Amino acid sequence: MPPAADLARTELENTLAAESEIVDADFAAETVELVCSRTLDEASSAVIQIAQTQAQRVLGLSRV
Repeated sequence: MPPAADLARTELENTLAAESEIVDADFAAETVELVCSRTLDEASSAVIQIAQTQAQRVLGLSRV
């Protein structure tokens, strides 16, 4: 194979590898964002549940 063809093949392989790494990095970033969002949602729900429980306890004390 002529040197120019080898160079072109190497460039193509490098380009495809770089594109694959970019896709992997994008996927990883989206996954991190999703996990963070779900974690915040779950934490928010837990805080709301705790607040409601505390409010019910205070109301229960006032009835005594």
